[in-house]
Amino acid sequence: MTQDRPRSSRLRPATPERPNRPLRAMPRQVRQAPTPKRERGARTVLGRPWPLAISPVALGLLVALVAVAGAAWFLEGRYETPPAEAAKQVIPYKADAIQAVDIATTDGKTSFRRDAAGKMTTDGPPPAPTPTPEPGAPPPPVTFSPSTRVESILGQLASLRVDRVIASEASSSATYGLDTPQMTLTLTPKDGAPLTLAVGRLNPDETAYYVRREQRKDTILVSRYSLDDLIKVAGEVIKGTG
Repeated sequence: MTQDRPRSSRLRPATPERPNRPLRAMPRQVRQAPTPKRERGARTVLGRPWPLAISPVALGLLVALVAVAGAAWFLEGRYETPPAEAAKQVIPYKADAIQAVDIATTDGKTSFRRDAAGKMTTDGPPPAPTPTPEPGAPPPPVTFSPSTRVESILGQLASLRVDRVIASEASSSATYGLDTPQMTLTLTPKDGAPLTLAVGRLNPDETAYYVRREQRKDTILVSRYSLDDLIKVAGEVIKGTG
């Protein structure tokens, strides 16, 4: 019978013991500070020092912006309306280029002129002043003078396009109501020849007027809404109710 060996001699560690090694020092992160401005090199362009405080890129963008603005100003001043667009529009110039408006209807005539301040004024009777409301009374409805309304209508006419060309001649046909037009409108620009529009009757759909352009020598269809407003304003001024 053998004797049992001591317990310590039978148990061995699962993994060998590792000697304790000293840890290496962690490297320190060093941030690279930017070079002080006074120590930086001066800007150079094509190998030569740049004399201005503004960067060359910013200066180039500024010059390009000025060039585009100048080109736009030149082209807008050269043409009141681009020729290609003028062929599609009822009138070939902008509203602020119109110096005078002469309107003749079956009730009479009236005129509007642009004054030194650039505002339209009428040669008709001045509008009746709005009475001062009583204290506590509801405010009266806002009304605009005929000159203000004409100015707005001219803006609409300046952007109005021809719906359709009916004839390549200045027609006076009774079929279109152009034998006795209900309104004749003469627009005089600051520069250039006047333009006269004779407004006849509505088309069968009642969406547009037959219009004769005297100087263009054609007959066209024009949307009724701006012309309806102009006919109404002219009638009010002529009758002294506007």
